[in-house]
Amino acid sequence: ERLSRESECRERAACAREASLIAERKEFEKSVNQSEEKYRKMEADLKKAKIEIDSSYAKLETSKQAFAELKQAAMMELEDREVAVVEREDAANQVLMQLQSDAVELEKQTAAARVEIERAEYVKKEAQDVMLRANEERGRVRELGLKLEEASENVARRAVEVEMQFEHAAEL
Repeated sequence: ERLSRESECRERAACAREASLIAERKEFEKSVNQSEEKYRKMEADLKKAKIEIDSSYAKLETSKQAFAELKQAAMMELEDREVAVVEREDAANQVLMQLQSDAVELEKQTAAARVEIERAEYVKKEAQDVMLRANEERGRVRELGLKLEEASENVARRAVEVEMQFEHAAEL
């Protein structure tokens, strides 16, 4: 009877360890899935930031070209009419100031976008580090699974031994 109680205690302890290992594995897999989702979101954010930078550069080039065209028109008008030149020059200066203001704003946006890209790349690197750690954890989980299987086999073997001892004790 004492052997039976000891065997039951061992079986319960083995079952509790097995349940604990299974719970740990589920929690780990959940954590890995969350990390992978964060990584995908960060990649999408990085792509958006790159698209915004490309758009900002395109706007800047368009503004530069528009400024060049306005300046050329003002120069041609200067040759044709001095009075009209003064009016056009004022208009060109206003456009130039606006374009310069736009250029400064675009440069600020570009700088901010660069900062965002650097931050996104840093976050991406962190996500990659998390993925690396997750892969290491997967290896540990596999090892735990093998240990769990081995423990289950040991418990099963011990159960058979205990059962044989009970039968032997019953025969006595």
